[in-house]
Amino acid sequence: MGNVKSTVLVNPTDEQVAEQIASFEESSEAKLEVHRVARTNLLQSFRNFTDPFPRMESHGHYLFGEFAVPTSLVDGVDLFITMHLIADFNQVFLVFRTPPDVELTAGSQEFINSLRLTESENTSSGDYVVDVITGVVTELEKKIDEVHRAVDGDLHTVNKTYFDLDTELLDSLNTGNLYFAASRYRIDILGVQTSFDETHRLLNEIATDHIDLKIEDDSGSRQFFPQSLEIDVSDLVIRMRHLKSLRNNLESTLLITFKKFEKIENAKQTKASHTMTAIASIMLLPTFIVGLFGQNFHFTKEIEYNWGWPISVFVIAIVTYGQVVYFKRKNWL
Repeated sequence: MGNVKSTVLVNPTDEQVAEQIASFEESSEAKLEVHRVARTNLLQSFRNFTDPFPRMESHGHYLFGEFAVPTSLVDGVDLFITMHLIADFNQVFLVFRTPPDVELTAGSQEFINSLRLTESENTSSGDYVVDVITGVVTELEKKIDEVHRAVDGDLHTVNKTYFDLDTELLDSLNTGNLYFAASRYRIDILGVQTSFDETHRLLNEIATDHIDLKIEDDSGSRQFFPQSLEIDVSDLVIRMRHLKSLRNNLESTLLITFKKFEKIENAKQTKASHTMTAIASIMLLPTFIVGLFGQNFHFTKEIEYNWGWPISVFVIAIVTYGQVVYFKRKNWL
């Protein structure tokens, strides 16, 4: 049960993968060929980094599986690091691939390195695979925690403004940048839904003994995932259920945030309309007074009064001041 042979390749060429598949077949107890489905996915002739579909299947004498972890949940690019594996009772072959032309974060690089260094000695293949899956779930937890902190930090101002739309904060709020940030987070959160759902389903299948390798040999019945490992995977099922809940909460939060953006923009437009109305009103009455006293009718005695001009200035000042005070109280200015 010990001394499992493990081989891990990161962004290998098809020739390197084909060589390792041949080695896997040669070392297999059953001496069987790797099925073309597993072979095609290991070679990754179609290179799918945008919508991976986690899976694990029993192909008779070996297991074939695929897992995925997002490169980031805060960059808005919706790309994944993929991991394909084949494993029997004596050996495990892993292939990691990362999207081309994408610089991995330090966290993603650390995730790959940690799985490359997963110990395979003095353990079974089932233990090794469960350790790898545990690493995947742990990395998903880190990614969700990262985006939670980012959303809480970047969108806190929006949430605060939503409940206090009459403050000066509304005028200084740069909704363009905040909207861009929220859109970026939403792309990532929506993009991981399938991966999260299928990973949860897959782990549940392992924990309930629907996915396993079982053989009879001289030592008796052997299982790739014995009960002790199924208990470990059951814990991973709970963790994935929690991650799904956190992802759904984030999606709901972002949906509410976009509604807040709409309310904020409506409030800004309403305030701008009020301001223009107030300015027009303030200008209207003084203009009326000036026009009234500026009429060129010689038979009007008011234009002959020495104190007519001071009166008109005083009236204009009082009317203007009164309107400014009124509109400020209504928060139109």
